[in-house]
Amino acid sequence: MNRIATSWLVAFALFAVATSALAAVPSPANSTLPPCMALCPMGDMPFTVTIRDFANNPIAGSSVTLSFGGCPASAFICDPLPSDPYTTDLTLRTLRMFTDAAGKATFPARVGGTGAAGCAAVFADGVAMRNYALASPDQNGNGM
Repeated sequence: MNRIATSWLVAFALFAVATSALAAVPSPANSTLPPCMALCPMGDMPFTVTIRDFANNPIAGSSVTLSFGGCPASAFICDPLPSDPYTTDLTLRTLRMFTDAAGKATFPARVGGTGAAGCAAVFADGVAMRNYALASPDQNGNGM
């Protein structure tokens, strides 16, 4: 009898771990992302995403990355400032921040220039969420 109870307990524990692990995986279909990516070197055109899992629950603490690695040199990423709420990696051409308790991350991204469709991408915990063209009032990518 003790052996059967132990087997059921182990099976339940494995199921609970597997279910909670799957629940924390970002879902592109359930997450909310803007229809286009328009950013300004002054950071006054915020870009907000809400990351949710496959059960449509918001994911707190999800690592969200805006990647401009596929954009041409005319896409300008401003040098980081201490007041930026995100981390800037100029070598990889990325901006990264973590979602709040509601699964939201708002980037007041200081980026200018333009890029063709698919040059910019959004990732959440390594999961590709969406690709974008880059638009900006700074059409020539000089950061002004």
